Amino acid sequence: MPAGYAGPDHGAVSRKVRLGLYALAFAGLLAGLVLTGAALLAGGGSPAGLVVDRYRRDPARDIDGQARAFVATEPVSRVTAEVIDAWRPAARHVDASGVYLRYADDTVVIRPLAGGGTLILVEATSTAYPRYRSVLEGPWRRWPEPPGPDPVWEAER
Repeated sequence: MPAGYAGPDHGAVSRKVRLGLYALAFAGLLAGLVLTGAALLAGGGSPAGLVVDRYRRDPARDIDGQARAFVATEPVSRVTAEVIDAWRPAARHVDASGVYLRYADDTVVIRPLAGGGTLILVEATSTAYPRYRSVLEGPWRRWPEPPGPDPVWEAER
């Protein structure tokens, strides 16, 4: 070996490796953010948002200015599957009158329409529970007291 030669510069290699790892980590973080954003946009950011994004609004079927109505041409089973696949409910109840899905802030009620298709009602949990108490008292009796007014819901109205 020539005098003064210390061998290969391992520091330069490790700097390149470190920079590559940083770039890879940054790309992974960026991809995660993009996928999360796409998932939120596809699902509307909430069960209510999903319904708003996917189904046709039908204000004539609203209930007391509290339950917003939407309609779908698909059967109840398909609409229910779409909502549950996107947003897992905290509780659900199914009977002859329809499907009741409870979420932290909203309740989604999915019912068949007489002429075919589906009626979807989205309502703040604080007003939905008293409205459907006779149907849900047994299945959802472990509910805590309904929360107070939902500021997000109120802003959307």
